[in-house]
Amino acid sequence: MSEDKKLTIQDIIKWCDEQTEQGFDLKLCWEGGGDSGWCWFEIDGEKCSQPEAEWLIEKMYDVLDYGSWAGEFSTSGEAEYNPETKEFDGTDYFSTEDSFVHTCSKPFTIKIPKTIHFDTLHMECEGEDYSFNINASVTNGFFSKESEAYFDKIETEINAWSEDVLDEINREIGDDQEVTSAYQDYDFDKSDFTEEGDFLVHVFSYYQYRAYQNEPNGVNINLLDLLEDETVD
Repeated sequence: MSEDKKLTIQDIIKWCDEQTEQGFDLKLCWEGGGDSGWCWFEIDGEKCSQPEAEWLIEKMYDVLDYGSWAGEFSTSGEAEYNPETKEFDGTDYFSTEDSFVHTCSKPFTIKIPKTIHFDTLHMECEGEDYSFNINASVTNGFFSKESEAYFDKIETEINAWSEDVLDEINREIGDDQEVTSAYQDYDFDKSDFTEEGDFLVHVFSYYQYRAYQNEPNGVNINLLDLLEDETVD
């Protein structure tokens, strides 16, 4: 094809149909977000850069309308050519990340014997592996080995609880969200605990996490509709 010849919609349809008549699957694909993104064209899973494919890629950029792909989001998707309807039809999976607070159906009860003297309890969730590190502090004095072993026991128990909470969150949110991390510090003063017999008790009932909120949107390029404007740049 001459470089000076402008493609028409009829050229695009003819080219797409010729590929499908040979048994090839045609797809427009894309992914991006966070200041970068791109579209590409595939014939049977292989990238294609023929002029017709390049024109379709530019058209998909226009349809998606993400501009420079700037923003705190991620997106991906594909649209497959239907030779019967002469259209590329698919889904754009658009996701934004946000913070959420989950109220746990089974709270974790922190029980510390009154014989262990402490001022604050610091719990740090490590985020992507969802494990907790627990550190207690005391203004005057130090912890015995028995006291340190007791806090290690709490740490083991709360990490087992964390796994159960994550299972609960994933069941609750289904396919609408995808948990990405749970980086969070939790600090409790001794005054936050209540006395129950020989123990100081605090009920930990919420769990903070970050997740992608997924929003699927239909994407379509109908070549028959575009025939109203025959000449394509």
